[in-house]
Amino acid sequence: MSDAFAALRPQFRARAASDLDRLTRLWADEPTSLEFRVLIHDIVGAAGILGFTDLSAVAQEINDGQVAGSRPDAVQMKRLFERLTEVAEG
Repeated sequence: MSDAFAALRPQFRARAASDLDRLTRLWADEPTSLEFRVLIHDIVGAAGILGFTDLSAVAQEINDGQVAGSRPDAVQMKRLFERLTEVAEG
């Protein structure tokens, strides 16, 4: 059985580096913005579909909190930044 998403993983790794830059900026300036919330949500889905389950789980925790009306804390964001860095660096 072939892996239908194998060709997309390198693109996602490149995107992870870009997402890390955007999230760092948004976390510092606009952590309650729609752009921040949508980016977290997009990471949940794409990472999960492409098999980056650790990244997806960390982002899902943050997304769930946002849906419930809370803002992510520094510990959650540190974990997300670490997972994004791991994915980006391959």
